[in-house]
Amino acid sequence: MKEIEEADVIFGIRIKHESNGIEISQSLYIEKVLSQLEYSRVIDCLMYAMTCTRPDIAFAVGKLSRYTSNPSTQHWEAIQRGLKYLKKPMDYRLAYTYYPSVLEGYTQPSSLFQ
Repeated sequence: MKEIEEADVIFGIRIKHESNGIEISQSLYIEKVLSQLEYSRVIDCLMYAMTCTRPDIAFAVGKLSRYTSNPSTQHWEAIQRGLKYLKKPMDYRLAYTYYPSVLEGYTQPSSLFQ
């Protein structure tokens, strides 16, 4: 049998193995999203990030995704604020430990629309 190494990156999700569990983040993927120019592609990328490791952007992405067929400059400005929001804490990680625990998350999604 062949021994396979543990994965470091899968589908843009960086996996960090710790002694007490694993941590996942999408910093590599978010860097890629920041270089996108087309509105619908940016929304698609944000939805993927939201689904995998960034549930804190769900409200804003849901609102902005309504305008993919006809985005205005106001929507583009909101996208830019959203990308700035992601860039600051780009290396946020979800940690999964080996012992039973409760997963808690906190966010302030309204800051994207200010």
